[in-house]
Amino acid sequence: MAPHTGAKLTLANRYVPSHYHLKLEINHTKPNFQGEAVIDLVSNTRYTGASEDGFQLVLHAEKLIITKAVVNGSVPLKVAYDRGAREVKLSTTEAVDPKTVTLTYMGQLNQINTFQDSTQGLFKTNYLDSISGKSNNYIIATHFQPHAAKLVFPLIEELHIKTPITLEVTTLGRFKVMSVASLISSTPVSMSEMNVFKFKPTPPIAPSVFGFVIGDFEFLEESVRGKPVRVYTAIGEMSGAKLAIDYIAKFLPVIEDMFKVEYPLDKLDFVGLPFLNDGAMENWGLVTVLNSQLQTTGDVSFSSRLGLQQLVAHELVHQWMGDLVTFDNWNQLWFNEAFATWMGNLVVKNSGINKDELDYTPVSQSIESREELMQRDCFYGDKGEYEIQQLSLFMNNVNIGLNCLTTTLFDESMYEKGMALVAMIYGMFVAEGSTKFFEGCGKFLTKYKYQSTKVFELWKTLNDDISVDLPTFAHSWLNATGLPRVQVTVKNGQVTIEQHRYIRGSNAQALQLEDTPYHLPLYVKVLQESGSTKLLNVLLSDRRMELDIPMDQFLGINSLGVGYYRSHYDYASAINIAKNIKHMDSVALLTILHDFGALLEDGANLEINEDDLLAFLALLDSMTSNDYVLDYDVVKIALKYLDGVNDRMRHFSDYLKFGEWVSKFQKKMFDKMGDWDKLISMTGPTMSSSELQARNSILMLGINTTECQEIAKTMFKNFRQAAKTKKFTSRYVIAATLNVYMAAATPREYKDVLELVRNADVSMLAHSDLTIGELQTMAVSSLGFVSDPQLLHKTLNFVGTNIDSKLIELGLLGFRYKSDLDSKLQLFKWYKVNYDKWAPKSLRPGSDWAAQLKVTLANTNKLILGTIMNHDPELIRLRDEFIRDKLEKLPEHGLQAALDEVDNTDNEAVGKLYAGIANKL
Repeated sequence: MAPHTGAKLTLANRYVPSHYHLKLEINHTKPNFQGEAVIDLVSNTRYTGASEDGFQLVLHAEKLIITKAVVNGSVPLKVAYDRGAREVKLSTTEAVDPKTVTLTYMGQLNQINTFQDSTQGLFKTNYLDSISGKSNNYIIATHFQPHAAKLVFPLIEELHIKTPITLEVTTLGRFKVMSVASLISSTPVSMSEMNVFKFKPTPPIAPSVFGFVIGDFEFLEESVRGKPVRVYTAIGEMSGAKLAIDYIAKFLPVIEDMFKVEYPLDKLDFVGLPFLNDGAMENWGLVTVLNSQLQTTGDVSFSSRLGLQQLVAHELVHQWMGDLVTFDNWNQLWFNEAFATWMGNLVVKNSGINKDELDYTPVSQSIESREELMQRDCFYGDKGEYEIQQLSLFMNNVNIGLNCLTTTLFDESMYEKGMALVAMIYGMFVAEGSTKFFEGCGKFLTKYKYQSTKVFELWKTLNDDISVDLPTFAHSWLNATGLPRVQVTVKNGQVTIEQHRYIRGSNAQALQLEDTPYHLPLYVKVLQESGSTKLLNVLLSDRRMELDIPMDQFLGINSLGVGYYRSHYDYASAINIAKNIKHMDSVALLTILHDFGALLEDGANLEINEDDLLAFLALLDSMTSNDYVLDYDVVKIALKYLDGVNDRMRHFSDYLKFGEWVSKFQKKMFDKMGDWDKLISMTGPTMSSSELQARNSILMLGINTTECQEIAKTMFKNFRQAAKTKKFTSRYVIAATLNVYMAAATPREYKDVLELVRNADVSMLAHSDLTIGELQTMAVSSLGFVSDPQLLHKTLNFVGTNIDSKLIELGLLGFRYKSDLDSKLQLFKWYKVNYDKWAPKSLRPGSDWAAQLKVTLANTNKLILGTIMNHDPELIRLRDEFIRDKLEKLPEHGLQAALDEVDNTDNEAVGKLYAGIANKL
């Protein structure tokens, strides 16, 4: 089915508007407003119909009552409504040469009372200001995207036609009135409290990004390269907009310089609104944003500041891409939003505004976001389809009709895939050493300014400055499903690249699916004889290719971290990368680690074998060498995937040899990190969250070592005595602090932690970024880490006594970290003794206590039966007997449902790799 073009009236009318002059009278106390629209007409060059007798014009209009309609100032027009189509037909049988149509009409001004009310068309609300304490302040605003302008004035509301608009608003004189264009004058209306606010004509504009705001506002103002920039807020809230206007002033010149295109208008306003369903809207020169997203108060966390930066940059990018040039079909909204977010993030980075922020890691955050998407995009469903559809299919099927909303047009996965596509294209420019990507975007903006066009035209423009056939590349990804696995193999010193469709837990051949090659930018990194590295832009569009690169110079593919595929290195190529660890930058390492980690998590995949695990471990080991300079963003990810493999080996293999390797690795990384005194003696957040999380992981891996236990004891003492020591304890290391502390705890020390569970002292949090809830949750979670069987018995009794408490099952979490059989048998004995009294109690109808117990029991079943009671023949025998017995003798209580949720296929597959690696570690 061909996609609906959304250009019905653009093609059907013999004449189309060339200018709208709107005169609106808006009384904030009334439910309706009065309007006059003077519409200048021109012959429609796109019209292909027959010539007409008389004159007719069909416009979009919804909930508007037209009281008078004339053409050329005097000839009356018949008005006929088509409510279903949201159209009005204006016609006369007189022969006229139409120049203007003048319409007098009435529309609705909707009252907004809650966040659930629709903010489409023209809406109003009142608010209580913090200065006077009165609630007689008003805000009236518009929101037209995608099809709501027709609620305010009759028009052709289609993206294909962009028309200048001149606005006049008559409203209460005390109000501020803002629109897309600059205000020319505010003239009092005699014998009234009203003023007439007149604005300059806009450039040709898409109706969806036109609008205006009226009300009781105050504002902050800056001049940016000679143009006024303002942020409007409700009265009394102006101070909360200081960061927003700083960011606007910082980013606007950055975007101009990147595009090499001046900001298109002569002013820019951001306006905070108390209600806005879409959260933010990029009206051209009049960005509206939900108050809670635009304003900040008090001490603002970096994550909150970054969120505001990204929002501001995103809306600013739209002022060019989306507003100056508009894409001509709503089925391309995915690209409009993807480009604005992707470039907005780059604008924030290029501005240098966060250069001193420890936790600003835009590249690694971008890679992790793409990882999350790829983790979802590799599943092939039972119904014979991917979890995420291809972009072209989405574009064909998405509803762009007049009843659609931004929320129905927007699909997060499509938007994320759009970002991945833009990032790959930008990466190819970088790989060729070209700086012309944004210059090419600027050429596109200049060529199509004030027009609507297709995304394809952007690819054609960019194609002039790159060796790849960009339109073909983009087309291939629009039609691609899922993502590929790219096998890198070294044989006889020759590097071979081969691609196949990647499907988690299977492959295309096993599922009898077509395995069409993708167009893959490889971003190959090589080591030159001089010792420097070089990036090559190589495109793989066939099944396989051989790289004319010696193995010892090959440093991997996808080195920019933007390729939308899984790289699967064989043992020889991975070992070569590990040997050259000093030449590997953080982006390349992060990408390789994510690929190894994801493939090893997919243990049941037919392509995974023991060499993959050995290669992963060799890469991790190389990071403990003197050749590697620690980057904690990379180390954090490496340890995250090691934790996953370690957990599987602990419960699904004999573990002994692997446990020995982990201990050796932990000691080497512990020593390489060093500066443990710095962690202990922190008086504030002086380490990045990535470093703290990496150190937390290393402490957990060394849970049974004296070194780690001593550190944990000191940190716990500092935490408990924070009011005295003034030492800072980060939320990122409190888990390891408590868990490792408990691993060697005496009865007295155990009691200290148990007291945190029962009644945590809030004063401890004065020198921490923990919340009381987080502290109690982590304290509960630490109870199962004790080693003394008597203390384990106390933990089990505590959990059993409080079995109806929310999240009490976290007290058993420590058993996941125990590989010894005795601890597992102790847990199972307690579990078996209590199970027959818990299960029936969880079935009592209408009881909150029973409902919570049922949840706890389900989680406990998955933990004990699904994870801990595995691999060892004795444990498996006890588990299977237990399950049979309870399913047979007890009424249905959720045990089978909990077991159905447990899928150990991947876990068992990874555990089986142990046999092949045990003698090689």
